[in-house]
Amino acid sequence: MEILRDRLMQCFQAGIERRTSQ
Repeated sequence: MEILRDRLMQCFQAGIERRTSQ
C-alpha cells in the first residue's frame, strides 16, 4: 500500500506547513 503511505506523508507535511504558517 504505497499510495496510503504517500497520502499520509502528504497530510503530515501539510499539517506541519499549516502549523508553521499559523
